[in-house]
Amino acid sequence: MRVARWTGTFWNNEGNTGTTGNTTEGTVKSASVTSFSPFTLASVSSQNPLPVELLSFNVVNQQSSVDISWETASEFNVDYFVVQKSINSKDWSDIGNLIATGGLLAHGHYQFADINPVTGLQYYRLKTIDLDGTFEYSPIRSVICSRKHTFKLLPTLARQNISLSIENELDSAGKLEIVSISNGMLIYSKPLHQDEKEINIDVSAFTAGAYFLRLINGNVIDSKIFIKLD
Repeated sequence: MRVARWTGTFWNNEGNTGTTGNTTEGTVKSASVTSFSPFTLASVSSQNPLPVELLSFNVVNQQSSVDISWETASEFNVDYFVVQKSINSKDWSDIGNLIATGGLLAHGHYQFADINPVTGLQYYRLKTIDLDGTFEYSPIRSVICSRKHTFKLLPTLARQNISLSIENELDSAGKLEIVSISNGMLIYSKPLHQDEKEINIDVSAFTAGAYFLRLINGNVIDSKIFIKLD
């Protein structure tokens, strides 16, 4: 066990010159320091691992999406993070995974966007998965979103074609995009004319899986999910 001090860019090992107590409580004394900033405990071996230390976890309503960000002070034995969402704070679903990039003495910075928020109140939390399969949850955050749906999509389970019925008049900056949920890659993009109302898209060559269909109408983004079947 060591004392670590945040320098502004990384966690510096300030050593261990004396330890008291037992496995449940005690003290750790660092070497002499000449400047003061946030301190924490850290480990240099697998004999006394610490859980992930979460510095912040924030959700921000961006009207058409919810920006989710978090920062860790240290990570030991962490494999990845799962972003979870709920509309009642009881039933949760996974909406994204991010591989852990922090370290024992290094900050981790993460960002994720929920591009399909529901209208009204929704809840978010993080599930931290360790390399041994154990996990823990973050505190819960909530946000209220109000959205104006701009199109209908049929069918949501498709093998050949999908059809869009645009309900609101578009401006000259209209655009249609299809993004793979599995890897975030942009699969399809099409500019839209202001007077377009009915659009058919051939998805027969798409790989089977889940996709976001995103309609960008000026500053308004609406998205829906469809599944490409084999």
